[in-house]
Amino acid sequence: MKIMKLTINMRLYQITNIQENLKQRNFAEFLLKIGNSTYPIIQDTENMVKLSSEIIIPEGNLTDLINFIYPNLTENSGNIDYMVGKAILVPKNVDTEKISDMVMNQCSGEVQIYPSADMAILMKDNNTE
Repeated sequence: MKIMKLTINMRLYQITNIQENLKQRNFAEFLLKIGNSTYPIIQDTENMVKLSSEIIIPEGNLTDLINFIYPNLTENSGNIDYMVGKAILVPKNVDTEKISDMVMNQCSGEVQIYPSADMAILMKDNNTE
């Protein structure tokens, strides 16, 4: 059995704008630090972190957040370049599903669900011996 682990964010290599590539790379590193619990925690708290003002919205509701991150979503929902540089971070899967449903309801066209996998197991083909 072979196990394959993905280690390179290929999306970062598709951006030709150097400034945008640097922003994407820094954001990807930030997400990895959060995920790996290596991002600094606010002193005297169990698990709170300070976020840059560039990635937060000070007040409003969920619809305001979605409109802030995805302005003109309906018109741009088919544009992959529009979607690539945007993300909403949430602490729980239930929040992810709620936001995803709200965003998808604003997109035109038929919804396709593509499941992801954390690893791939390559099977030996018995017919190639």
